[in-house]
Amino acid sequence: TFSIPVSDMQTMGSWTVSGAKAVPGTWTHLIGTYDNVTGNMSLFVNGDLIEKAVKARHTVWSANGALQIGRKIALDGYTNHLHGGAADVKLYDRVITAAEGLSLGGIPVRQLAYWQVDSATAGVSPDAHGGTGLTLGGKAAIYLPDDSCDPALDPECTLPAEPLWGDGHLQLNGTDAYAARTAGLLAQQDGFTLTGRARLAAAVPTRDQTVLSLAGTGNSAVTIKYLASAQRWAMVTTNAAGTSATSTTTIATGALPSSEGKGDHLALVYSAVFGEVRLYVNGTLAATTPWDNTWDFTTTSLQVGRSLNGTSASAYFAGALDELRVFAGDLDTSAVAQVSRLPAGSSIGEPDVAT
Repeated sequence: TFSIPVSDMQTMGSWTVSGAKAVPGTWTHLIGTYDNVTGNMSLFVNGDLIEKAVKARHTVWSANGALQIGRKIALDGYTNHLHGGAADVKLYDRVITAAEGLSLGGIPVRQLAYWQVDSATAGVSPDAHGGTGLTLGGKAAIYLPDDSCDPALDPECTLPAEPLWGDGHLQLNGTDAYAARTAGLLAQQDGFTLTGRARLAAAVPTRDQTVLSLAGTGNSAVTIKYLASAQRWAMVTTNAAGTSATSTTTIATGALPSSEGKGDHLALVYSAVFGEVRLYVNGTLAATTPWDNTWDFTTTSLQVGRSLNGTSASAYFAGALDELRVFAGDLDTSAVAQVSRLPAGSSIGEPDVAT
């Protein structure tokens, strides 16, 4: 909330603009601006202007006292002391524009994990930055093309299929194959971004198939999947842990899911501050839904190629998955588009490895 008193008399009230959720334990960038030409008050949260909250202030008065950080002055002294942290404090003697707000307060890209899934040792595919690897289960396998075929020497040999992206990919059979990363990667309530590349084994599968999911106790917090009834990519969110939770399915717009070539790049972005989830397909926003939830994400494991509800697994993926990444915070549209085009082995932002 950004508020300015109506006057220097406390009983007269204040002009106030509000927006976005305060998330405990999470750094949030805030900008409050007042335009003395238009009279408008504006609030930016993590670089985003809360457009619906812009309000005209109809009174003026002088505030000539000292700047206070973490407290305010009232008739009975200093009050409303902040319990938490404050950093990167700046003051400007002018209005901050929407473009400047995004530059000042945009969420930095922090990659928590990146699995290229082009190798595995003892059933574990390593994290590119030394964090916890993905454990392969069932008949999950790393596909690497056989380079022994040389048509110049043997015209009868058949060239192997190209990997989905880079040198290899994760091959899943749709019946029991999957990969998983144990809980503890994500923050308790903060936003996050899950990305990966997927190629279906069939052009129009007749059953649901999970690409990525965050599994808790008894159900999954969020799932990226192929929804057979709509023949589209979709995301499923649940409002809480437990079998009695309410789930919401949101279908992606755009082209049909791919079963050929480089497949589709999928990115699920959760903003805890704004309480919404976005699904991108090949760098383009394809679905958005509000998500009011009580999940503790530190308790969720990452499931690749299946949904896990307690001890019951379902919706196994049939096809190829590749370039699996997890980011802290909600990537903006430009960052998602950049990640979708990254060459294998490349990253953006600073790796923030959770072992």
